[in-house]
Amino acid sequence: MATSSSSSSVNSISSDSTLKSNEFTTHQCPLCSSADTRFFSQDSMRPYHLCHVCNLVFVPTSYHLDFSVQKTRYDLHQNSPSDGKYCKFLCKLVDPLCELLTTNHKHGIDFGCG
Repeated sequence: MATSSSSSSVNSISSDSTLKSNEFTTHQCPLCSSADTRFFSQDSMRPYHLCHVCNLVFVPTSYHLDFSVQKTRYDLHQNSPSDGKYCKFLCKLVDPLCELLTTNHKHGIDFGCG
Protein backbone atom coordinates (compact mmCIF):
# COMPACT_ATOMS: atom_id res chain seq x y z
CA MET A 1 0.00 0.00 0.00
CA ALA A 2 1.25 3.53 -0.72
CA THR A 3 2.10 5.52 2.36
CA SER A 4 3.31 9.01 2.95
CA SER A 5 6.61 9.38 4.77
CA SER A 6 6.51 11.62 7.85
CA SER A 7 10.05 12.90 7.22
CA SER A 8 9.31 14.03 3.68
CA SER A 9 6.52 14.23 1.17
CA VAL A 10 7.64 11.08 -0.67
CA ASN A 11 5.31 8.12 -0.99
CA SER A 12 6.80 4.67 -0.76
CA ILE A 13 5.64 1.26 -1.86
CA SER A 14 5.41 -1.17 1.01
CA SER A 15 3.89 -4.28 -0.57
CA ASP A 16 3.39 -6.19 -3.80
CA SER A 17 -0.35 -5.41 -3.67
CA THR A 18 0.41 -1.73 -4.33
CA LEU A 19 2.56 -2.73 -7.26
CA LYS A 20 -0.33 -4.65 -8.77
CA SER A 21 -2.74 -1.74 -8.35
CA ASN A 22 -0.18 0.64 -9.91
CA GLU A 23 0.14 -1.64 -12.93
CA PHE A 24 -3.28 -0.52 -14.13
CA THR A 25 -2.98 3.18 -13.29
CA THR A 26 -1.94 5.41 -16.17
CA HIS A 27 -0.30 8.80 -15.78
CA GLN A 28 0.17 11.56 -18.31
CA CYS A 29 3.68 11.62 -19.76
CA PRO A 30 5.56 14.71 -18.52
CA LEU A 31 7.49 14.94 -21.80
CA CYS A 32 4.94 14.49 -24.58
CA SER A 33 1.66 14.70 -22.57
CA SER A 34 0.43 11.36 -23.88
CA ALA A 35 -1.92 9.32 -21.74
CA ASP A 36 -0.61 6.14 -23.39
CA THR A 37 1.56 5.14 -20.41
CA ARG A 38 1.82 1.94 -18.45
CA PHE A 39 3.54 0.63 -15.35
CA PHE A 40 7.16 -0.23 -16.17
CA SER A 41 9.01 -1.14 -12.97
CA GLN A 42 9.41 -0.23 -9.33
CA ASP A 43 12.07 0.08 -6.66
CA SER A 44 11.70 0.26 -2.90
CA MET A 45 10.60 3.90 -3.08
CA ARG A 46 8.41 4.38 -6.15
CA PRO A 47 6.85 2.96 -9.32
CA TYR A 48 8.14 3.86 -12.78
CA HIS A 49 5.94 4.25 -15.84
CA LEU A 50 6.76 4.04 -19.54
CA CYS A 51 5.29 6.29 -22.21
CA HIS A 52 4.44 4.26 -25.32
CA VAL A 53 4.67 7.37 -27.52
CA CYS A 54 8.10 8.85 -26.64
CA ASN A 55 9.54 5.95 -24.54
CA LEU A 56 10.23 8.16 -21.52
CA VAL A 57 10.46 6.25 -18.24
CA PHE A 58 9.17 8.50 -15.46
CA VAL A 59 8.03 8.61 -11.86
CA PRO A 60 4.45 9.78 -11.22
CA THR A 61 4.29 13.28 -9.72
CA SER A 62 2.72 11.96 -6.52
CA TYR A 63 6.16 10.47 -5.74
CA HIS A 64 8.16 13.65 -6.42
CA LEU A 65 9.83 15.46 -3.54
CA ASP A 66 8.45 18.89 -2.77
CA PHE A 67 10.81 21.82 -3.46
CA SER A 68 11.98 22.37 0.12
CA VAL A 69 12.91 18.68 0.53
CA GLN A 70 14.70 18.73 -2.85
CA LYS A 71 16.67 21.82 -1.87
CA THR A 72 17.64 20.40 1.54
CA ARG A 73 18.87 17.19 -0.07
CA TYR A 74 20.69 19.02 -2.87
CA ASP A 75 22.50 21.26 -0.38
CA LEU A 76 23.96 18.18 1.38
CA HIS A 77 26.29 17.22 -1.46
CA GLN A 78 29.43 18.92 -2.71
CA ASN A 79 30.30 18.49 -6.38
CA SER A 80 34.02 18.95 -5.87
CA PRO A 81 37.07 16.92 -6.88
CA SER A 82 38.16 17.12 -3.23
CA ASP A 83 34.97 15.32 -2.07
CA GLY A 84 35.78 11.60 -1.94
CA LYS A 85 32.10 10.54 -1.95
CA TYR A 86 31.45 12.60 -5.06
CA CYS A 87 34.49 11.14 -6.84
CA LYS A 88 33.45 7.60 -5.89
CA PHE A 89 29.95 8.29 -7.25
CA LEU A 90 31.34 9.64 -10.54
CA CYS A 91 33.69 6.68 -10.95
CA LYS A 92 30.67 4.40 -11.25
CA LEU A 93 29.95 6.20 -14.52
CA VAL A 94 33.38 7.36 -15.69
CA ASP A 95 35.29 4.08 -15.34
CA PRO A 96 32.95 2.00 -17.55
CA LEU A 97 32.71 4.85 -20.07
CA CYS A 98 36.49 5.18 -20.34
CA GLU A 99 36.70 1.49 -21.22
CA LEU A 100 34.25 2.03 -24.08
CA LEU A 101 35.80 5.19 -25.49
CA THR A 102 38.51 4.91 -28.13
CA THR A 103 41.57 7.13 -28.45
CA ASN A 104 39.80 9.11 -31.20
CA HIS A 105 36.67 9.67 -29.08
CA LYS A 106 37.77 10.95 -25.67
CA HIS A 107 35.38 13.91 -25.45
CA GLY A 108 32.04 13.96 -23.74
CA ILE A 109 29.50 16.27 -22.19
CA ASP A 110 28.29 16.21 -18.60
CA PHE A 111 24.56 16.80 -18.94
CA GLY A 112 22.98 16.63 -15.54
CA CYS A 113 20.23 18.00 -13.38
CA GLY A 114 22.18 19.87 -10.75
